[in-house]
Amino acid sequence: MKESFIFKQWFLTLTLAPFIPSIYKLLGGNISGEVIELTEIYLVVFIMSLFFSIPTLAACISYFRFLKRNKAKPILSKVILIMTSVLGIILSFLLIGGSISYLLIICYSISAIFSGLIFKIK
Repeated sequence: MKESFIFKQWFLTLTLAPFIPSIYKLLGGNISGEVIELTEIYLVVFIMSLFFSIPTLAACISYFRFLKRNKAKPILSKVILIMTSVLGIILSFLLIGGSISYLLIICYSISAIFSGLIFKIK
């Protein structure tokens, strides 16, 4: 198993998530309330995401090393790491709070699941 999986998933999650609300709107979806376009302040969102995702990244690295040391199957490792990412996203945004935290949980979780599925762990 390659540790680069974690960093690829992490980077793509942070890169892709701010675009999800815009993509949803383009496909005809309606987001209730006034939501700032995250793409308009992309650099700020990306930098803040890097900062707030460090604890989740550290947890994923720890789990990866534990799973690798115990020779876990790659598919099981991938599922555990994706679930860890999503759980970290949920906890981070609930701790931060705010009026759009649930929207951000959904966007970043979708991004984490998508990026976790497209990269190979082995």
